[in-house]
Amino acid sequence: MRSKARRTLRAAAIGGIVAGAMALPATAAHAQPSSCQVTTSSNTVSVYCATGTGEYQAVARCEKPGNPLPTLRYGLWRSPGGQPSTASCLPGEELRNGQIRFR
Repeated sequence: MRSKARRTLRAAAIGGIVAGAMALPATAAHAQPSSCQVTTSSNTVSVYCATGTGEYQAVARCEKPGNPLPTLRYGLWRSPGGQPSTASCLPGEELRNGQIRFR
């Protein structure tokens, strides 16, 4: 009798944990902007995301002639459907590529 009661309580506890886990909100990994475009011109990277949730940021990978280590320049965090995020290399640096970061 006692073990049947324990099994019943254990099953109820596990059921409550599973139900609670299913009710959790989506994590940041699920909240990502989409329909994004990355454009480059001269030494600038511009990123625009039209839809989704969360935020995005332009990242410019810049290199200075004679220095093998790149420098990363960051644009402002933006929400989808708003303004683009823009990152630029400094004078004397060359743009190697552009990327997007999400949060």
